[in-house]
Amino acid sequence: CVREYMKGDSLKKVHWKISARTGKMFVRLDNGTEKGGVLLLPDFSPVGAEGDQRIAVEDSLIEQLLAMSSYCIGKKIPCRVTYFQNGIQECRLRNESDFDAFYESCATLYFTQDSPYNLLLSQRTVHISGNDTIVMITHQMTQDVYSKIIELYHQGRTVRVVFVATGHDPEEEKILKLLGEKEMPCDKLESGKTMFT
Repeated sequence: CVREYMKGDSLKKVHWKISARTGKMFVRLDNGTEKGGVLLLPDFSPVGAEGDQRIAVEDSLIEQLLAMSSYCIGKKIPCRVTYFQNGIQECRLRNESDFDAFYESCATLYFTQDSPYNLLLSQRTVHISGNDTIVMITHQMTQDVYSKIIELYHQGRTVRVVFVATGHDPEEEKILKLLGEKEMPCDKLESGKTMFT
């Protein structure tokens, strides 16, 4: 929830996205809930590459997921991981023990889920706190995914995209350019690379 800025309000509470969009200053209201956390949404749909390149993309996605999870645990940021794997799965990561169990479970993850990634985005992002940061970790940048990112942005959500490229695709490049024009944070990684190397 937000309200218009009033003299004396802390600048730390200014909701910069809504303020920029409306041209008026708005501040976030404290609603007594816990501080915002992170919702990690990895994409385990089939990768559109073959052989070693497919394995490199899958490894990069899981490495990003684990690195971000570990970062959240280290900084004591509430973190949830939600994904399709024989239905929707959700893990809450609160401490090192939770992370260790999740890390072990990553060995059993596979990239064969038929459910479209944008379906996961639609189903899971409606149930989160407005204070949560949504981090999308994907190997596909489709028009449907782009539309969901923009929808979340217009709702005032904080969204970050980690895109692991499987090659050079002009349609994906076009969408990445559109995200850049809207100043949406999107990190493009080549398969086999990580943001933290």
